[in-house]
Amino acid sequence: MAEHTREADEKIPSNWNQKPHPAAPDDEEMPASMGGSALFAEEEDDYLDPDEVPAAASEEMDAMIDQYLDQMTGALSQGQLLTVPVVAIKSDHVLVDIGEKSEGIIHIREFPLRGNVPDVQLGQEIEVVVKGYDAESGLVNLSYQEARRRKALEEVNAALEQGRPIKGTVTRTVKGGLILDIGTTAFLPASQIDLRRVENFEEWIGRELEALVIEHVPEKRRIIVSRRRLLEREREQMRQQAMSRLEVGSEVDVVVKRIVDFGVFVDLGGVDGLIPRSEVSWQRNARPEDYFNVGDTIRVKVIEIDQETGKITLSRRLAMADPWETAVAKYPAGSEIRGTVVSLTNYGAFVRLEEGLDGMIHISDMAWDAAGHKPGDYVQAGQEVSAQVLNVDREGRRISLGLKQMTRDPWEDVVERFPRGTHIKGPVTGLTKYGAFVELEPGIEGMIHVSDFSWDKRVSQPKDVVHRGEEIEAVVLDIDRERRRISLGVKQLSESPLALFKARHKVGDIVEGEVTGITEFGAFVRLADGVDGFLHVSQIDRDRVEKVADHIKVGDTIRTKIVKIDSGTGKISLSRRQMMKEQEKKVIQSYLKRSGREESINPMGELLEDINLLDDLPSEPESPQPREEAPEVPIERAQRVDRAPEEDQNQLADGLPEAPGSAGAPPAAGPEEAPRPTPEDNAQG
Repeated sequence: MAEHTREADEKIPSNWNQKPHPAAPDDEEMPASMGGSALFAEEEDDYLDPDEVPAAASEEMDAMIDQYLDQMTGALSQGQLLTVPVVAIKSDHVLVDIGEKSEGIIHIREFPLRGNVPDVQLGQEIEVVVKGYDAESGLVNLSYQEARRRKALEEVNAALEQGRPIKGTVTRTVKGGLILDIGTTAFLPASQIDLRRVENFEEWIGRELEALVIEHVPEKRRIIVSRRRLLEREREQMRQQAMSRLEVGSEVDVVVKRIVDFGVFVDLGGVDGLIPRSEVSWQRNARPEDYFNVGDTIRVKVIEIDQETGKITLSRRLAMADPWETAVAKYPAGSEIRGTVVSLTNYGAFVRLEEGLDGMIHISDMAWDAAGHKPGDYVQAGQEVSAQVLNVDREGRRISLGLKQMTRDPWEDVVERFPRGTHIKGPVTGLTKYGAFVELEPGIEGMIHVSDFSWDKRVSQPKDVVHRGEEIEAVVLDIDRERRRISLGVKQLSESPLALFKARHKVGDIVEGEVTGITEFGAFVRLADGVDGFLHVSQIDRDRVEKVADHIKVGDTIRTKIVKIDSGTGKISLSRRQMMKEQEKKVIQSYLKRSGREESINPMGELLEDINLLDDLPSEPESPQPREEAPEVPIERAQRVDRAPEEDQNQLADGLPEAPGSAGAPPAAGPEEAPRPTPEDNAQG
């Protein structure tokens, strides 16, 4: 190797690099559709293109250079490819040893940059092409770029023929694509960069890529490459390999590539597969984004391979055990669980026990006093709750849970805490057409039936006497713990008018009252506040009564006899007829006493001829309509009265109707008694 000396550097003229350089530019002319041939026009004027030299002059120059080179080196020729070591690196040139104590010179700009420094090192052996001889400096002009270009073109031709990829580094971006340095320049169109559309070209600068040569036109110095075709080919090869090793039913590990609304795309080792949304989890309506992140490795099961289209369908769900298979054993009824509330509905809340296994807490099982409340009053989405398993339906894939079962049932000792007769106070929580619900304590409600509001007033609608939220006092009438019902009453806070009446009166008493109502079968008589009796049409007079209104009218004050008091129904039966008969008997006995004829054996008819019974009978109170004076009673009348058998008063009283608003008898609600609802009906109120 020739030793590089200071004298060698002194031989290099200062303006050597200003002479036309024989090296051809690396930039290629691109198709107009991909950027045009003007892409490299900025640099083409810096060089003297050998093609632009007249043919005759070029041949003469080549001959002279070859002759001179032969004389100087005895072995070099223009265009010859040499492998030479670098002996010096200067700011604007590189010197190499070409043998026979001779050196060659290469412009520094022919070396690619690594960072901001030319990519060349002392002692490195590089390939160069002989371009000519400089007589003034005695150095041989060499081209590193030409050598790389010549080798690259050989690689390009071979790669195009064999269909193998070539490597290159992205040096810059141009309109419509990227420029690659492959030893020469190549154009990578935007549509051929990747399998998907590339938006930012700048992020590709400096990246080393492999691509397929898809076009090479030497005369136009155009090389076009495609990375996309290489990727598609590799993908197809991997798909074929994957298809050959995959079987329906086999389980494989995959990597999540992309998450979409309808499923998840995964990498099966170079080939893509799809996990449909329905196959993401055993969980109903599972959202892929709730289970995966891009880059996650998951286990899936192959459920379908389409050999024609190459589509592979996978299932993560089937690669997992069905949680419902073990739900009954894992969550027996009565066990306690802890889960997360995942959603709320109008009728309850769903709680996630584990993936694929949700239970529901019905609103009625959220609290002992849940009537009238909403699920949101007790739980919120995302909240962790403890609940009790009520039932597991494996076939229906349903689990019933309860919150209230985690607390003491207030109905367990309700009879002991609220025995009959207990006075309570509480707010009205609901109204129905047949009663009002009152809260005794949280979780326990009782109902006041419409008939239990007042002794003497007919209540048709509870809203007429109470309002929701109003606090009222009542008394416990009855408790049905099994059916969870408590009957309450307001009127029972005071003593029944019937009880007071019974304390002062008994059957057989003559009472006075006001006629309050008339029907075709009798009349209602107000005996006291809240106490009514009924006077049947057959008991109004001694004679047959065809029309009640012909004998008594509403507002009349009349005297009658109590013939029956039914404590159970509160009905009081009255009779004027019996009262009259008894009074007639007393008059006759009084007359006989006065006449001294008690022991007389005179016929009754003879006795009655001498007296007028009605003259001695007590008179009725004045009526708005005066009664006609009764005629004397003939003997036949007296004999008929004497022979009249006693009426069966009990049978008569049993058929009497109730007086409106009478004490001891709840006001009628219609043809049928209004039903007594359960506390559960409060929700409807």
